[in-house]
Amino acid sequence: MLTALNARFRDIFTALEIKTMGEMSYVHINKYLDGEVHHDHSSQQRQTFVTYYRSFVFNVTKWIKSKLSIEEQSYFSKYTLPDFPFDNRDYDARKNAIESAQKTRKDETSAVAPLLPRIRAQVHFRYNPNKTSTRDYKQTNNRCEKQL
Repeated sequence: MLTALNARFRDIFTALEIKTMGEMSYVHINKYLDGEVHHDHSSQQRQTFVTYYRSFVFNVTKWIKSKLSIEEQSYFSKYTLPDFPFDNRDYDARKNAIESAQKTRKDETSAVAPLLPRIRAQVHFRYNPNKTSTRDYKQTNNRCEKQL
């Protein structure tokens, strides 16, 4: 998670010429998620960034509130990522990522579908002798046990 977040932050900071976390705002993240920055990034990358960001902020905030005193919380709050008011369902990146994954699965299934009769025939060709051998072995084994 941290590796993916670090890579995306590095990309965003470079593209938008941000020097410090203090300069970063919701507008910068919004530009990235809307695809105005880094057109080469896939919808899946953008959707994953939002998911990881929200999860990371939630877990860090939860830990800070449960482990630190009020004074320590206020001190360390300047070192945490801001909780921006966005959700991965608010952006086209999520929808595009889901549609792209579905299309890929459909294309892969379509590529295999014509081969299914041949695959089935091959499976039966291999399965039937094994089934016969197993049945014969069990019958022979049972006969031998009765003779002893």
